[in-house]
Amino acid sequence: MDILTRFTFYYIWIYSFKNFHAAIEEYEKAIESYRKYGIDEDQGRNYIRIIECYIIIGMFEKALDYSSKGLELTKRKEDISGIYGYMAFCSFMLNNKADFKKEYKAYKSYSSSSTPNIIPFVANCIETMKLIDDGKFNEAEKKLKAPGMGAFKQYVEISLYNSQERYEDLLQAVRRLHINRFGDSKGSFTTDWA
Repeated sequence: MDILTRFTFYYIWIYSFKNFHAAIEEYEKAIESYRKYGIDEDQGRNYIRIIECYIIIGMFEKALDYSSKGLELTKRKEDISGIYGYMAFCSFMLNNKADFKKEYKAYKSYSSSSTPNIIPFVANCIETMKLIDDGKFNEAEKKLKAPGMGAFKQYVEISLYNSQERYEDLLQAVRRLHINRFGDSKGSFTTDWA
């Protein structure tokens, strides 16, 4: 395992559930160190980890900014595919359907020739987003109930329920997201309005 991989694993495990902003800073330091010392190493994976951090904390615009930078600096097809997958995810969450379609197509194009560098459950979420985009709501709902959706499931649920105007289910999905990110909501997302 090379030093960059060890560095990456160390920070993702140390900071991932405690402080995503600190993890982002460390990945940026790694990228800057490579530049500073003239190491001609593909930085796609560091950018992917930054993108993942921003997605987890719901900062989809920032994730897209880093996606663009990552695409400029990576050469590996699996990293390019992964970045396009994350871009599709973010564009979908930002309700930018035109970009979602374009990025999804690029993601699938690169995925056909290599295994994408993307967390498997995120790949499942992207496929479910495609079903929602195609108006296949029943299929999307079945896929959401299947195992393998992971921590981003609530984002996809929110999109599905919002597109179907199922506001009670939408509220519950937002509550689950809040609990997963911050712990018990202590009743913050109740439907008892009285």
